Amino acid sequence: MFFGTSISNFLSKQKKNYNLFITSTKREHKFILNSNFGYNRNNVILTGFPRYDNLYRLNQIKNREKIIFIAPTWRINIKGTTNKITYESIHSETFKYTDYFNFYNNLINNEKLIEAMKKCNYTGIFCLHPSFSSQYKDFTRNNIFLIENKCNYQKNILKSSLLVTDYSSIFFDFAYLRKPIIYGQFDYEDYRNNHYKNGYFNYEKDGFGPVIHDFDSIVNHIIYEIENNCLLRKKYLKRINKFFTFFDDHNNDRLYMEILNNKRIEEPLKKSILIILFVLMVLIGTKFILQEKKYSFFFYINYEKIFYFE
Repeated sequence: MFFGTSISNFLSKQKKNYNLFITSTKREHKFILNSNFGYNRNNVILTGFPRYDNLYRLNQIKNREKIIFIAPTWRINIKGTTNKITYESIHSETFKYTDYFNFYNNLINNEKLIEAMKKCNYTGIFCLHPSFSSQYKDFTRNNIFLIENKCNYQKNILKSSLLVTDYSSIFFDFAYLRKPIIYGQFDYEDYRNNHYKNGYFNYEKDGFGPVIHDFDSIVNHIIYEIENNCLLRKKYLKRINKFFTFFDDHNNDRLYMEILNNKRIEEPLKKSILIILFVLMVLIGTKFILQEKKYSFFFYINYEKIFYFE
C-alpha cells in the first residue's frame, strides 16, 4: 500500500496489528519503519505488490487506447452513509451541492475539453471512489465520457492513455506502466484539513505529472496532453524509474517466499495465505486471466474487497 497521504493512525500496530506490511518502494518501506506505525523489520517487507504482476504482463500485449481516465478519491467530510452488510455507499441527496460534485461534473462536461477530445478522437471514463459509487447517477451524461457506477480499475488503467486524479493512490499503478498523469488538486487546503494530512510523498517534488489547482488550467493541461499524443515527459519518467524498486512480474513470487520464511506468522494463517497466493499465481499465468469475467474477478478481490485506493 502506498502512502501519498498520512494514515498511520488508521493502520498503526496498536489498532490493526498486522503480521506483515507489504511495500513496493524503498521510500515507503523506510517511511513505515521510521514513523509511528509501530512495526519493525520483521513486519515490514519490500516485495512489490502481486497485482502488479498482472499489470506488467497485460501491458506487454494490450495496446493503450485514446481514453482519458478520470478517477478522483473520496472526501471524508462529505461522505454519506454505508450499507453495513454490503459496505456499499448509500446515495446522498446533498452530495450534488458540494464543490467536489460541481468540479467533476463541470470537468467532464466542459465544452472546450469535449471539442478537443472529439478533434483528437479521444473518449473518457469517469470513475468515482467506491465510497461515492452510488452518486454516479447525479452526474450529467454526454457522448464522450462514460460514467461507471462500478469501476474496473485495472482494466481502465491498462487501456487508458492519460490519468487525471487528485490524491488517489491509483496514480502509482498508472505510473508503474509509465503513462502520463495530471493531478487536479482544486481543494488542496480543504483536503488536508478535513481528510488526510501529508505523507512522505510530495506531489510537487515527487509527483509523476503536473500538479494543477485551478479548473481552467486543468482543462488546458488535459488538452495539451491529448494534442501531444499523451507522451510521458522525460522529467516524470526519471521520477518513476527512481521511485519503484521493481519493474517485473515476480512480485507474487517474492511475497510467497517472504511469507514462507517468516517465523512470526502462525502456521495455519501462513498455509491459508500461501494456498491463496499459489492459486492466484497459477491462474494469472494462464490464458484465462485475459477473459473478461476472470479478469474482473481478480480485480474485485484485489481492489474492492481487500483495500481501496485512496
